[in-house]
Amino acid sequence: MVALKVAPPTPLGLKLRPTSVHPCVPSHFVAQAQAQARTGLWWAWFGGASSAEEGSMAQAVVIPNGTATLSFHVEAIICASPTDFLEVTVDSTQVYLLDGTSPLCSQLGYTEQTVDLSAYADGNSHTIAFHSISGTGGSNFFVDDVVLDSTPGCVANDIPWLSINPTSGTTAAVVLMM
Repeated sequence: MVALKVAPPTPLGLKLRPTSVHPCVPSHFVAQAQAQARTGLWWAWFGGASSAEEGSMAQAVVIPNGTATLSFHVEAIICASPTDFLEVTVDSTQVYLLDGTSPLCSQLGYTEQTVDLSAYADGNSHTIAFHSISGTGGSNFFVDDVVLDSTPGCVANDIPWLSINPTSGTTAAVVLMM
C-alpha cells in the first residue's frame, strides 16, 4: 500500500503546483468553515478562485504485478458549472471524472471513491495525476487520503512447470517422470 498524502514536505515525490492546487492546513482557512481535511491537517484544494483556474498534482509510482485499487476521498461543496471538473489520470489516460453535473456536487462531507487500476498493475512505473479545471464561478474540489493498494498476483512465467489460461481460468501443471 502506498499512501499519497498532500503535506509539506511533499512525501514520496508528490509534486504540487502551489499556484493552482492549494495544499491546505485549517488554520489558514478559518473563515472557510467547510474547508477542512478529512483526516490529519493537510488536503488538496482545487478551484475556489474567482478567476478560471487549472491545477494538478501528480506522482510516479511502481504498481506491482497483480491487482491495484486507487482510493481517495473527495468533497465538491460548490460546482458552479457543468464543465468544471476534477479528473484522475494514469499515464494521461482518464480513469475517474467528477464534473459539475455529478450527484456529489453541493454535498457536504467527503465521499470515498475507488478506481480499479489493475490494468496498470504490471510492475512498471505509472504517473497518477489529479487534474482540475474550473471556470469563474468558484467550483471547489477537495481531495484527501489518497491510497494506492495493490495485491501481488501469480505470474505463470515465474513457475516454469505451471501454465494459466486467462480465458478459461484453468491451470495446468507439467508432471515430470523420472
